[in-house]
Amino acid sequence: SAQNKTWGAWEKVIAPVKKLPFLGANQTRQDLTDQKRANETYTNSTGRAIFVAIQVFIPASPGSTLEAFLEIGGVTVASAKHGTTATYLNYTLTALILPNEKYTLHLGGSAKILKWFEIR
Repeated sequence: SAQNKTWGAWEKVIAPVKKLPFLGANQTRQDLTDQKRANETYTNSTGRAIFVAIQVFIPASPGSTLEAFLEIGGVTVASAKHGTTATYLNYTLTALILPNEKYTLHLGGSAKILKWFEIR
């Protein structure tokens, strides 16, 4: 039938994709808080996509705005800003990092990393 022919063609297209490992397969969630630093560039050299989740603390900053942002290849993919509206804020910045991509967490002022997890 026409439907079977269409499905057969589709199977040929997706066959290579089915062989790719999905995110999390043979990977673990790792607490890298003690190993990673703000304002340093890292490269995903694992050969697979990784997932990054970074919790940041941003205190109130009277008269100015503090910012945290995560860049991949020089492009901001997640950000958080905080000014004088509260005493502090916690944010979690997340991103999927493809193989060989460079990524950097930028922090300004007295903002700091609380936790840095990666699935790799």
